[in-house]
Parts: sequence; structure tokens; C-alpha cells
Amino acid sequence: MIKFFSNLRFLAITIWLLAVVSSFAWNTVDNRREQNSTALETARAFFEQIMISRRWNLMHGGVYVYTTELSPPNPHIPKERQTIRDEDGHSMTLINPAYMTRQIASLTQDKDSVLFHITSLNPLRKENRAKEWEVPWLKSFEQGTKEQFAFTNREGGKIFRYMAPLAFTETCLPCHDGQGQEPGSIRGAISVTLPYQYHRSLWPLFLTHLFTALLGIGGILFFAGRLSKSID
Repeated sequence: MIKFFSNLRFLAITIWLLAVVSSFAWNTVDNRREQNSTALETARAFFEQIMISRRWNLMHGGVYVYTTELSPPNPHIPKERQTIRDEDGHSMTLINPAYMTRQIASLTQDKDSVLFHITSLNPLRKENRAKEWEVPWLKSFEQGTKEQFAFTNREGGKIFRYMAPLAFTETCLPCHDGQGQEPGSIRGAISVTLPYQYHRSLWPLFLTHLFTALLGIGGILFFAGRLSKSID
């Protein structure tokens, strides 16, 4: 009888520990899933804001700003539309959606914040050349992939990278005519890089499960002892 109760206690403790370990593993995976979901939704939101800004620009046929060193005429726009002059004779440059996206992206380059990059496998401007990590994602978009994302580490901490394609439309023809692309094909993409600070320590989760495991083992040993004495 004593051996029977000893085996029964061992079995109960084993089952209890398996349940606690399974719970810890599930919560750890869920924590990682929440981390990925938060980063992905944040990156998607930034990408969508860029696309809304581009649609606004396109809705107005581009916008004109005063010509400066930061906003020189765009040589890829038809010459008759590159610049106009205001009533005082000051030159104004046409800013199309791609030009606007590059300028927005340049404002974030020197800051530890969200980074944007408009890119292509066949760019018109050298500034738009794909980075090494962007190349395989751009190729995947040509095969029908809708978006790409991943965590990676760099000096200063973890970052989250996201990229989605830009489809070629008739509105792209004024700048990209003659490159042999058809409407609906993938012209390029915009990448979003987030400096990711989200971190939830596993120690509270570990200590909670450790306490639960010890409490359960104590309860099993106590009640098994009481039952054994009662039978005796």
C-alpha cells in the first residue's frame, strides 16, 4: 500500500509539472505572438499613412513648392511641368508622390525614429537603389507576395522591418514611360523600419509558474499524506 501511494504521488506530481510547463510554454509563445502582432500592425499603419499622403498628392496632380536646394526640379517629370513661376517670378517645383515620399523619408534619416525608403529593382534615381536586405523581398513581390516583415538586430537594439509593393498604374507613365511596364505590375516598394522597444520580461511569468508548481507539489504531498494516514 505504501508503495502504491508513493507511485501515485509521483504520477500526480509529474502530471502537475507537465501542466505547469505547458502553461509556461504557451504563455511564452503567446507573448512572442503579441510582440509580432504589435510591430506588424504599427508598421502597416505607417505604410498606410504614406500611401494616403501619396494618394492626396496624386489627387491634386502633384503640388508645387518653391524651388530650393532641397527641392530642385525633377528631371524625370516632363519638362513643361517641372517648374512654374508665381506672380513675383519665383520658381516653383512640382512635387509628385515619389518626390514627396523621398523628402519625407529624408527627414527621418538623422533621427532614431521610423525610417522609410522608396525603392525598386530598376530605380530611376540612385537614392532609390534597393538595400541588400530589400532585394529578395522586392523579387518576392514580383511573384505575388503581398507584404514582407521580420525582426532583426542592429547596433543599438532590435528593429522591425516591413515592406509592401507599389503597383504600376497609368499615373506612373509620365515619369516611367518607356521602361516596358504594364499597369498592375510591380514598380517598386516602400520599406518601413521601426526601432522596436517593446520588451516584456519573462521573469514575472517564470516566477508565477514556479510558485504555482511548488504550491501544487506541496498540496499533492499534503493531501496524499493525509489520505495515507486515514487509510492506515
